Amino acid sequence: MRLTPHFSVEEFVASQTADRRDIDNSLTSNLLESARNTCNGLEQVRSLLGNLPILISSGYRSLELNRAVGGSKSSQHMLAQAVDFTCPGFGSVAHAIEKIMQSDIQYDQLIREFATIPGRGWVHISFTLLPPRKQVLIIDATGVRAYA
Repeated sequence: MRLTPHFSVEEFVASQTADRRDIDNSLTSNLLESARNTCNGLEQVRSLLGNLPILISSGYRSLELNRAVGGSKSSQHMLAQAVDFTCPGFGSVAHAIEKIMQSDIQYDQLIREFATIPGRGWVHISFTLLPPRKQVLIIDATGVRAYA
């Protein structure tokens, strides 16, 4: 089922960890509106990044899956509000972060995760139905800090 023109429920819930551990990571019907809102935001990101394919590495996570991957207890992934992605055709994670920061996209959180080595890491972005915080962070081996 399509959530938006370029993003499906299947890719939004896909998880190798869930598959390996036989964890049910089905999106519940009460989270569909949130998932659509997140993917609508991701459509804006895709357009901003030259309409190049976005590869989702983590979208929705059930509580069990979030625990299995060591996610935050308050992870927006569990609310279908967050996506981790790369856009290899566009360039580096840092370049994508900078482009999103300079845009008018109304993200809640934007995080450069583990992208200290070129070609590694990913962008975490979240969208809510509430007014966005526009918080920008870096997470790496040294911890969490504000993006500078």
